[in-house]
Amino acid sequence: MELILNLSYSSLFVDDNEGGIAFVSEPPPQWEGRLLRVDREKNYRVYAKLTYDETNLRYRRIEELQEGSEEEQLDIIHLFKEVSTKWFRFVYQGKEYRIDLKTQKCNTTLSVRPWRPYGVPMNANFTGSALVGGSGLPGESLVVNNFFGRLSPNMSFAGVVTYTGCIPIRLDYIDTFSGTLNIEHNTYVF
Repeated sequence: MELILNLSYSSLFVDDNEGGIAFVSEPPPQWEGRLLRVDREKNYRVYAKLTYDETNLRYRRIEELQEGSEEEQLDIIHLFKEVSTKWFRFVYQGKEYRIDLKTQKCNTTLSVRPWRPYGVPMNANFTGSALVGGSGLPGESLVVNNFFGRLSPNMSFAGVVTYTGCIPIRLDYIDTFSGTLNIEHNTYVF
């Protein structure tokens, strides 16, 4: 699965004045962006506007979904503080409202997955940097940083972000919350 996300926010990295990364700082708690999620094997594509609110543990996606020849338009709202929350080491579980914009039918379900912040988790470990592109030409290369960590006992994270601006290149989540192994691979293209 491939995910393309268009958003901007401030840098998550602070230079330690010695050329390295000292720590990951807080990303903005609220932002909006656009995304495209594609799974070519399943002939699946989603175009969406994403509104993210970490302060209130909620997000909303207004989607145009294409799966094969079927098309849907959905307004999906995830509210992680609405249900009597279950605490999984700093992770909430909540409710999902899925509104079909063509029929105006609303389905309400409990979210299978717990709250998961977007971006590099604060407890992620820096595992190295790489240079992508031509190393001898100014403006023709990009430094990326790699991270790995655990969000909870049931969920791991691996990510690659740009050094400047902390723009996500790839974010992977591996979890077993639904009782089976789930691997979510997101590649961001700008």
